Amino acid sequence: MPYRWRRFAGWGVGIIVILAAIAAVGYLFLRVIPSVLDESAHLTPNDAALERGRIRTGALVFLAGVVAVAGAIFTGLTFRLAQRGQGTERFNKAIELMGDADRSVRLGGIEALGHLATDDPRRHHRAVLEVLLAYVREQSPWDATAAVGTAVPAAPADVRAAMAVLARRRTAHDPERLFIDLSHTNLRGVAVEGIHLRGALLDGTQLQEADLRRAELQGAVFINANLTGAELDDAALDHDSSFEKATLVGASLLRTKGLYHADFKNAVEGETDWPDGVAPPGVLSAP
Repeated sequence: MPYRWRRFAGWGVGIIVILAAIAAVGYLFLRVIPSVLDESAHLTPNDAALERGRIRTGALVFLAGVVAVAGAIFTGLTFRLAQRGQGTERFNKAIELMGDADRSVRLGGIEALGHLATDDPRRHHRAVLEVLLAYVREQSPWDATAAVGTAVPAAPADVRAAMAVLARRRTAHDPERLFIDLSHTNLRGVAVEGIHLRGALLDGTQLQEADLRRAELQGAVFINANLTGAELDDAALDHDSSFEKATLVGASLLRTKGLYHADFKNAVEGETDWPDGVAPPGVLSAP
């Protein structure tokens, strides 16, 4: 039996158990407890009848409270089930939209996924993250064997939108061991200010004119990446960040944290904005 149906079967069994419990409690309070508390043997018939009536009335009031609590629990369970079903439907619908031939429809699907991850991060954040990363890789690949000087077009609008959603994500819900692979993709012109790309793999990625200001790039690998004209002002690097053989012509790295700890071996610069105009060790000037 699929997991989804096993889960619904479990909820159904739980509801049946609750209803059985209510019936048992009702019998207890209407028949058993009044008999136990009945001390009317020494009373007159009229007083005995009144006493038994008061006992049953009290039992009914208490039972009504139990039923109300059970009803609230049942309503909560029903609402939760409905929410889960709606979340699954929204996810499936967004995936369907992202496969549409019309780019504007795909953009709607991407935004819908982003909203779903925000509305229900516990159940959907990771799935949305994985879907968007796969979408970017599939929709905007870049041939690692492309000849030097090959014209690189701007990244497609839907790819830029997917990257923008990734930049806005709530990183507190990221998986503990998150691996972001955007190597050999064309991300030219993406605007992803503040994006978290810690430990990301961006080998050979085209990032010309990309907005990476305030990006978290600790441990990110940009080997052979093209960052011509990219903005990395106020970004954060560390000793595991690598820009080996990356192209940084015309890039801006003002106020970039950890800049002189990162690896810039054989990176190419030219008219690049460095803090105080000083390039890190290992950087080569463009011919």
